[in-house]
Amino acid sequence: RKQKELTGRSTRERLTRIREQSRSSIACLIARMVRKKKDLRELVSSKQNIIILAGAGISVSCGIPDFRSATGIYNNLDIAELGVGEAQEVFSIETFNDDPSIFYKCASNLFRTYEPSDTHRFVKWLEDEGRLLRIYTQNIDGLEHAAGVSKSKICQPHGSLETATCTTCGKRYSKADIAVRARTGIVPRCSKPKKNKKAKVMPTTKRKSSRLAGRQRGPQQPDDGLEIDLHCCGVLKPDIVFMHEYVQNQAQRMFDMDRPLCDLLIVIGTELAVEPISLIPSKMPDHVPIVLINRNMVKIPQTER
Repeated sequence: RKQKELTGRSTRERLTRIREQSRSSIACLIARMVRKKKDLRELVSSKQNIIILAGAGISVSCGIPDFRSATGIYNNLDIAELGVGEAQEVFSIETFNDDPSIFYKCASNLFRTYEPSDTHRFVKWLEDEGRLLRIYTQNIDGLEHAAGVSKSKICQPHGSLETATCTTCGKRYSKADIAVRARTGIVPRCSKPKKNKKAKVMPTTKRKSSRLAGRQRGPQQPDDGLEIDLHCCGVLKPDIVFMHEYVQNQAQRMFDMDRPLCDLLIVIGTELAVEPISLIPSKMPDHVPIVLINRNMVKIPQTER
């Protein structure tokens, strides 16, 4: 019995020590987190040319799904029903050119109206404080501009849904112009009238009344019918960069200008899986601190520093 009491006492003491150590560990962890947040505040307040590198993670809280997470767009597509080999093909330029309805069916939610998140407003605050050099965003939702960030401070290598262009005549449209149809998954088409091309709609021929059959009529004019304008009806393509679509590398030109000036890089809401944005951290000068804020583990590209 005495042995059991001693054993029970030592077990309780051991558990007590474990709980105390756990509390101590948690307290240390919280202290480290607070210290890191404080360090980040001090770091931001000491810099004047901050580059933000942003991904889909900063817009998820707005209700916009990302692409690669378990609840993202790619993992929730029925590729068999869509007739594509893999989910990424929905956003390839070849698929869009062959059948644009596939894209509009899958991307209909992207054309809804969303409010900017606190992260977007943080970027705006940095600009107001005179600390924002540029935001390089992988997102196509345009919420940086909706938050009030100046267009000159935004680089969108993947384009934006804020505008669309007719694939036939090149006429530009705003997101508001195409949103109603795009939200329902219907392919929006160009409404621009075609020049010098008319369609004739002939009037319906009616039988003459027997009472008027013998009555003399005035000189007959040739009945050419009504003329109506034909519209272009070309498919409207959002001004975003589809997979396998060639575009001029505006981001590289901007980064070449910004790189020597940058004194802090903040990477937020991205797994750095898509070029050219993913290459930016590895090209920063050695003296520039880099802050990474992301929910999931990030595979940092091979550094050149």
